[in-house]
Amino acid sequence: MDSIEQLKFDLAKADAKISELEKNACCNDLFIHIFNSSPVPFVLNDAHNTIVHANDTFVNMFGYRASDIPTLDEWWGIVLPNSHYRDCVMNLWHKKLNDAKKMNTRFVPMQLTIQCKDGCKRTVLGSAVPLKNGDASITLNIFYDITELEYENGQIGELSNIITELTLSLEQQKNDLILEKQKASVNTERLSLAMKGANDGLWDWDIANEKMYYSPRWKSMLGYKEDELTNSFATWERLVHPDDLAPAVAKIHSFMESKTKHYEAEFRMRHKNGSYVNILSRAFVVESEEGEITRLVGTHVDITARKKSEEKLSYQSSHDSLTGLANRREFKRRVELLLSVAAEKRVDHALCYMDLDQFKVVNDTCGHLAGDELLRQLGSLLQKVVRKTDVVARLGGDEFAVLMENCSFDNAHRVTSLIQKEIEDYRFVWEGRSFRIGVSMGLIQITDKYVDFTEVLKLADVACYIAKEKGRNRIHVHYDDDEELAVRQGEMQWVNRVQDAIDENRFKIYAQLIEPLACDKNKHYELLLRMVDDQGGIIPPGAFLPPAERYQLIVKVDSWMIENAFKMILNNPNFLKGVNFLSINLSGQSLTNEDFLIFVTEQLTLLGEHSEKICFEITETAAISNLELASKFISQLKVLGCCFALDDFGSGLSSFGYLKNLKVDYLKIDGIFVKDIAVDPIDHAMVKSINEIGHVMGMKTIAEFVETSRIKQTLLEMGVDYAQGYAVHKPQPIEELLK
Repeated sequence: MDSIEQLKFDLAKADAKISELEKNACCNDLFIHIFNSSPVPFVLNDAHNTIVHANDTFVNMFGYRASDIPTLDEWWGIVLPNSHYRDCVMNLWHKKLNDAKKMNTRFVPMQLTIQCKDGCKRTVLGSAVPLKNGDASITLNIFYDITELEYENGQIGELSNIITELTLSLEQQKNDLILEKQKASVNTERLSLAMKGANDGLWDWDIANEKMYYSPRWKSMLGYKEDELTNSFATWERLVHPDDLAPAVAKIHSFMESKTKHYEAEFRMRHKNGSYVNILSRAFVVESEEGEITRLVGTHVDITARKKSEEKLSYQSSHDSLTGLANRREFKRRVELLLSVAAEKRVDHALCYMDLDQFKVVNDTCGHLAGDELLRQLGSLLQKVVRKTDVVARLGGDEFAVLMENCSFDNAHRVTSLIQKEIEDYRFVWEGRSFRIGVSMGLIQITDKYVDFTEVLKLADVACYIAKEKGRNRIHVHYDDDEELAVRQGEMQWVNRVQDAIDENRFKIYAQLIEPLACDKNKHYELLLRMVDDQGGIIPPGAFLPPAERYQLIVKVDSWMIENAFKMILNNPNFLKGVNFLSINLSGQSLTNEDFLIFVTEQLTLLGEHSEKICFEITETAAISNLELASKFISQLKVLGCCFALDDFGSGLSSFGYLKNLKVDYLKIDGIFVKDIAVDPIDHAMVKSINEIGHVMGMKTIAEFVETSRIKQTLLEMGVDYAQGYAVHKPQPIEELLK
């Protein structure tokens, strides 16, 4: 290797040494080792120009130790004996060094001839690099010996460039190191602050060295101070809920074996106060170069509040908000779970359907607050009476049900009888008033023949309905050969027929004259509904209206009637000229349906001025059962010009006091009193009384079931305003009247 190549090699080694020196400036032993082992002569001086160290290469090459040259200025005085030459060198050296410090420029190497301690002369390339050692300022001085080199301009220039690059490299390394230290300091501070402020508890499992670390937050979320828990895997095992430990450990092992990217698990951990905290744990693996898992690093998050919220939502979705009992959705799920078991594996189960008998009396008399409190108390009573394994549910309104799992039919009947007796003996007290409550109950055994919840509930519902019809406050037990139930199920077949008739528009409007008995010459009609069967035959209302009302189709039927009757009126304006009013019947369910009220309001708006020709008939029973809603319904539609008639008055509760709260225009006297008025003095007195009260309250009276001319004459003499019945006019299709 020639001298130039050797110089390049030495400078490259020096560059590496200086770089390493810079990075390890804080480690004195390593610093001295690097400094001394460099092939390039180095001298270090501080801000006061004091020589603090000279490396071995410097001492061996020039013969001077640090003790021989206390300051750099003294060094110049010794090695440069010619004062003129020394002044030139020192001035230029200090200028270059000051420029390097202030302007952050490089120190271009200078060629010098210096005198060694033994008196010989050596030619060197001198350079300086300002360094930082903490807050102290140190300068690294380089004096590379080029005496043995041939002084060719190109070679010296090349060496000068090398020294320059070395100096530049040192400067860049110094700046990079300072920047990295600053970044490391900031990141360390940020990590420390993040760990302190984070809601997550950090943990680090050093598997290779069997060490564990838990952050202060990890411990505090369990109620412990930092020094109260040891950093060991056993600490975690001890605090995890016994039921959750095995699955949690198994999940960790599975995660480590599969080496998937993310681990996530939920388990409970015991708090210092004895309660349990829900924890969400996440982690990732750290692997060695050989692919072995050396660490697991992760977090613990307290999700107790979220879990409680989820449990609350789950509870709310499966329980009735008023009573706390299972709701219809949850009850259906539990029944379907039993029905899903194969027939050959089923055991005995039973279902009881209940409907309160006097709930509306409490609700209407004392208000909804009282009704709600009654339902709450009954819900609590039911839960105390049934077995612990039974499921009690509120299906809606005042309807309840009990699912008796793994229960023989005899035991089910015993439980049902006990429920009936407890409710019968129960007294509901509200604001000093006491009420007795009855319950009608339908009991059905869940056998292997049933596979559908709707079918089971419908049979129990029908059995409950039969109990009501037989006098209420009793139990009707369903058996497979139950004839009464078969009749009711026949009613249920009408549901599909009615729905099909609605969908296929298979209804017809009939009309029956309401004749004025006094001087009024205008005609009045009641519009009646008939259903058309598949063969075109006419089905009377008594066949399809009861099942339609029982199975919640009556609102759709009423809607069909109103929409089509109003179309008929709009299309036949001449028909209305001689008509005072047209009556249309509304069911109790329609009266209490907000959507139906909106629908009728929209239809009346389309009808316009003809709204004054419309009279809605509502039954006394429907009005009194829903007095508040009925009053609202009447008030809103009377604003649009309609009038109202109270139908079948006398057949229900017959309380004249209710009439004060119902702003009706017509009182229709129930035909049960009218049909025998000419021969029965009691019926005569009843009709006379109703007629007189109606007139006193400003209402017109209409007598139904006028089937003979004698009855008609008696009504005329009594002062009744209108008569309706076969003796007056038989119902006929509206099309015939329009002709």
